[in-house]
Amino acid sequence: MTEDSGIIKKQGDTFKTANESVIFKQQNVWYYTSPNGDRVGPFRYQSEARSSLEQFLSQLKDRLSIE
Repeated sequence: MTEDSGIIKKQGDTFKTANESVIFKQQNVWYYTSPNGDRVGPFRYQSEARSSLEQFLSQLKDRLSIE
């Protein structure tokens, strides 16, 4: 297992984050699961899925710190 920016490589084209979100490839496009289990995507590149997930988590943290 290798760690890169909070994303831990699990197996093949599947990555699991510290918050239990998963980035995965299906039919040549990338998706991620949000912390509540919703599938988000498709993204053409794994880097786009990762960036979108990071942005989503950042917005979620901001919302939680405001409330």
